[in-house]
Amino acid sequence: METTLNQAAIGQNTPGQKTLGQNTLNQNTLNQLMAERQLADGGHLAEAGQLADEMESTEAGQWTNPTWKIVATFFAYPGSSEFPQLLEAAGDWLRELIGSDQDGASSRPLESWGSMSVLIEQMKKCSQEALEGEYTRYFDFQSSTCLYLTAHELGDSRKRGLALVALRRMLGTAGFEEDGTELPDYLPLLFEFLAAKAPDFDTTDLEIRLARVVHVIVQALPENSVYRGALSIAASLLPDASLPEGGFVFANREAADLDELPYPLQYND
Repeated sequence: METTLNQAAIGQNTPGQKTLGQNTLNQNTLNQLMAERQLADGGHLAEAGQLADEMESTEAGQWTNPTWKIVATFFAYPGSSEFPQLLEAAGDWLRELIGSDQDGASSRPLESWGSMSVLIEQMKKCSQEALEGEYTRYFDFQSSTCLYLTAHELGDSRKRGLALVALRRMLGTAGFEEDGTELPDYLPLLFEFLAAKAPDFDTTDLEIRLARVVHVIVQALPENSVYRGALSIAASLLPDASLPEGGFVFANREAADLDELPYPLQYND
């Protein structure tokens, strides 16, 4: 199911991709989930097709920072039959960006664009099954690599609800709203927000928070993961968050309460 960030002022859609991040599971469960995802999510392929059409018909210049839109595309669900089209469109956008910056005037490092080009080709060469398995394993079922900002910052704390409200308020202040299919702390949605927001809308605090969480996820992913490469590119576009050696520890994060109940549960047959 696609995530859409709607710009209330002009009705522009900026889709993302749905994931959940919780517990680990074995390969059989992964295969079952991937099959269910394609069968049960009836609207997924149609919406992915709309996204591909949008990317092919929209020039990169219509985004205030199209580099972030390409980064968000890396996290589209690879089980969609439209995913190859999304990668092709992202490659076209990237070539357009590089071609429009022959004088080197861009504020974004050309090295990031080079890394993005390499990653696009790498993802094209990967089998859909391999990409889908990696995506599902790390983003759907491992809390250490899930794609939710406040889940990393606060864990199961009740403060997370307030943090989500604050993010939703920030999006609204900038003239955007989610379409209701995803939480406002979903990283690809926030990447798309960075791609679409007005240049004078200050997101310094948000970008520092993203830098810390992206760093944590990168460190948790294996070195040969294509998604580690994608998140490393995101990290290169974010500010230096002065991360300590050995990683960042979120002081307000609370673990789930897994203690035994003080009384036994009884069920009547």
